[in-house]
Amino acid sequence: MASVRREVLEVAGDVCVQLDRQQRLDAVLERAWRSSTHFALIRRGRMRVDGADVVVPTPELKRLQRDFERIRGAAVESRWVSSWPGTTSGSSAALWVRCRTDGGVRLPLNDESLWKGIDGWDDFQLFEGAKLKLFVCSHEGFGTVWGNERFFRDLGIVPARWRPETHELVGEPMAPASWSLLMQGTPIP
Repeated sequence: MASVRREVLEVAGDVCVQLDRQQRLDAVLERAWRSSTHFALIRRGRMRVDGADVVVPTPELKRLQRDFERIRGAAVESRWVSSWPGTTSGSSAALWVRCRTDGGVRLPLNDESLWKGIDGWDDFQLFEGAKLKLFVCSHEGFGTVWGNERFFRDLGIVPARWRPETHELVGEPMAPASWSLLMQGTPIP
């Protein structure tokens, strides 16, 4: 297996707004999506599906392939992660997938899907290039969106100054054979 990578993520703005389940976020999500280049999602599993470079057609891999269908056309990168923005103690069976926002995938982004998950995927994130624009921890019920004063003023929201905190992505790439299988979409027998 590949070695674990620790990536400290810069944020996309000098002001922010903390998010929770009580807020109406449709306008924030729409505006943040328009200014982003990538989105990422977490898919929590019971076990990793890629032992070395051998792909074993387990029920877990079949579920992952089915859940991957919606985002396949936009996916560009995947990692098995143990830590991601807002979460520091995930399992090694959590799959993080980065996708292009211009990849033809339209997610059902609304308050309900943000907190309950999107087709088996949780913890939605948005990026402006390599910078983190927004993250949500679905089950825990919190998140943050960053921007500049104008971004929030246009939404009628008063932001707070960003307090320096570290957001990391810690994990290792999915084995090439498994990634290839997910990207091809060939049904697993």
